[in-house]
Amino acid sequence: MYTDKPETGRQAIQKYTARRMSTRPEFYSGRGVTTTDLNVKLLTLIDQGLTADFGNDVHLKFCQFLEALSDLSATNFLNQFYCWFGQWELPTGLRETDIDVGPDDGHRETIAFCTVLGVRGRGADPDRHERASLSLKLDFFNQVGYHSELAQEQRHHGVCRNNNCCDWLT
Repeated sequence: MYTDKPETGRQAIQKYTARRMSTRPEFYSGRGVTTTDLNVKLLTLIDQGLTADFGNDVHLKFCQFLEALSDLSATNFLNQFYCWFGQWELPTGLRETDIDVGPDDGHRETIAFCTVLGVRGRGADPDRHERASLSLKLDFFNQVGYHSELAQEQRHHGVCRNNNCCDWLT
C-alpha cells in the first residue's frame, strides 16, 4: 500500500490520508476539535502508514505524541505533527493552539476572518474542547490497543462513565 517513505510531515499526511485531510493547518483554523476535520479513521490511517514505513517503535511514539497533546484540533495536530515528524519526540516549548492564519499569500485576511467567526461560534462551554480532545484520543487508543496511563487515569476518575471509550481496559 505504501511505497516511498515521506520525508516531511506534510508528505506523510498527504500520503497516509490519501489526501482526505488538508496539509494546511490554516484550513482548519478556529474550528476546535471537530471529527469532520480529524477523527479516529484519519489517525488510524496515519498510524498505519507510520508503522508500515518506520516500524513499531514509531507507532508507539505516535501514540505517546497524541497522548501528550492537550488539543486535538486539526490545526494544532498538524502544526505539532510537522514538528514531531522525523524527530519522533514531542517538541518542547511549543505553544498548542487551534489558530493558524497561514502564509501571507493574499488570502490571509479571509482565513483570519473565518477563524474569528469559528472561535466565536463554539459556544460558552470552555471544557468542550478538552473533552472532545480526550474522547478522540481515547477512542484512537482503543482502536489501536494502546494502553495509556491517561486512559487508566480517566477511567479511575469516571470520565468514561457515560460511554464505552475505556471499556477495552478491563
